[in-house]
Amino acid sequence: MSKFGETIDRILEMIQNGDKVYLKTIRDRLILSDTAIFKFMNEFGLIELNEGTVRITKPGLELLVLGHLN
Repeated sequence: MSKFGETIDRILEMIQNGDKVYLKTIRDRLILSDTAIFKFMNEFGLIELNEGTVRITKPGLELLVLGHLN
């Protein structure tokens, strides 16, 4: 898996319980300086961004589950 894919997987794992998590918390834990990955994930429906919070969507959860099955 690419570094980009690994980062997406780690973000989805952090928010998999469905609770809203602050974007800053995720960025600090993963040491991310760029928000492009969050914009990408939001654009493709994997997460919802809303006023500085991030929440996993049903498609994001499905992708996470499928990734763990392989």
